[in-house]
Amino acid sequence: MTKHPGKQNLIATVNPGIIITLWVIGLLLLSACEPQRAHPSDEVLPSPPPLADLMQITLSEPLVLALNENESAAVVYMGEGPIRVQAAPILDSEPLDVVLLVLDANFNQIAYKDGTSEGLEQIAYLPLKGPAPYIIQIDSFNGLQAGEVEVTVSEPEADNDSRSLEVNLRQGATYHYELAASAGMTYTVTARALDEDRDLRLSVYDAEGNLIFNNDDFSNDDHHRDAQSSEDESLGPRDAQVGFSVAADELLTIDVGEYLGRAVQLMLEITPTGS
Repeated sequence: MTKHPGKQNLIATVNPGIIITLWVIGLLLLSACEPQRAHPSDEVLPSPPPLADLMQITLSEPLVLALNENESAAVVYMGEGPIRVQAAPILDSEPLDVVLLVLDANFNQIAYKDGTSEGLEQIAYLPLKGPAPYIIQIDSFNGLQAGEVEVTVSEPEADNDSRSLEVNLRQGATYHYELAASAGMTYTVTARALDEDRDLRLSVYDAEGNLIFNNDDFSNDDHHRDAQSSEDESLGPRDAQVGFSVAADELLTIDVGEYLGRAVQLMLEITPTGS
């Protein structure tokens, strides 16, 4: 075997300190590239102030809370359920990504919502099984933003009116919409991409988290219950739509995302018909 003295001398002259330095730099670069998640499971959220220091919120009487960076805001609710909780940013400049939590009297988390990249967050139907008080806590995505948020607690309402929601999804995100469906109603749910070359996925889950309807492309109905075929000629080949009837009152969750996880601007349309 032919030896290569030149290579042996080169290796021998490398300073071990340089190798260690390069290894440390590599680890720092890897940690810097690691994506950040919204409130990882091992992250401790900021604790709300003592109950005695919290403002009390009542049904249909909104309160405006101020969020500071790395600080949450909270109110206390002393009533009964079920309730709907909404947190709407009051936008003066840059968009505010709101995180909504509900805690019981022992500060155990009973509801969590971070479904949109920015704008309104709501828990459409929240049963309250334990005794009051309940703490409604507002935070921003990873505690990085500041701004004002209007918080409203109200009685749940059935979604029996047509509505259109324009949604901006960041990369890898899914939009969640809670639909309080009424017995005897038929719903048509449509997701239209407002950006070119985006492929939408639409899924509907029951209150237990079971997938009951889903659709990738409107021309290919892939469903679990009796979703109806679409004849809407205004839909593009990569839009998604499902139509279904509801036999009993139930809370459904609609998930919309992009097939490849790309950022997308979309329009979500919900059209109920029936009695």
